[in-house]
Amino acid sequence: PLGNAEHLEPISEDRVLIDGLSSDWRHLPQHSAEYLLKGSPPGMDDFKGGLRFAYNSRWLYIALECLDSDFTYGQTGDQVTFTLDGEGRSDRLSVNYYFKQNRQSKSGGVQQYVQLVTQVKSTPLVTIEAKHSVSSKGYFIESRIPMNQVPWLYGSEANLSAIFTDIDEDGENSTYTTHLTEQQGSEDKMSYVFGGAQIYKEIYIQQTHYSKKIAEI
Repeated sequence: PLGNAEHLEPISEDRVLIDGLSSDWRHLPQHSAEYLLKGSPPGMDDFKGGLRFAYNSRWLYIALECLDSDFTYGQTGDQVTFTLDGEGRSDRLSVNYYFKQNRQSKSGGVQQYVQLVTQVKSTPLVTIEAKHSVSSKGYFIESRIPMNQVPWLYGSEANLSAIFTDIDEDGENSTYTTHLTEQQGSEDKMSYVFGGAQIYKEIYIQQTHYSKKIAEI
């Protein structure tokens, strides 16, 4: 384990409501996408991205926020990818988000709406609940994943990052990340521990209902 690992405390289940609004997240620290991986630095109003995350015994929560004055839709447009890497070789979760503009016929005519597309890569696949809001100034996405679908995360050290891709119509394309990986730069690499022995025991008891099998840690 790395010496700069940060131990995270769980939150209560009523702290975050998955409704596509950012107000529930203001009390949690934001990790800014300050590392430029590709492209040129943005202007003052062109791009600003950030990640917030939290967890409890039932859920892993993810919030992604982006302020962008030149927003582009579609699979080749603006998008963000959240990744979570554990200690094992197969302990990896990756979720990619992007937006599509669709049309829907209604009695009053044709109405445009924005659809959030979520692509999950993990073994095994996990289910994810996501809500979003989009405006002329950018977007906000919040998601939650059942913790029992990522059992390798309990009490373990994990690395995470949110990689934002900013695609502008003028051809100025840039990629930013909130955290660096070992390949990108180990000096600023940060890892996190989601709970410790006590919360691991509590979750295990809830899932198996065989508390007698649990040895004291």
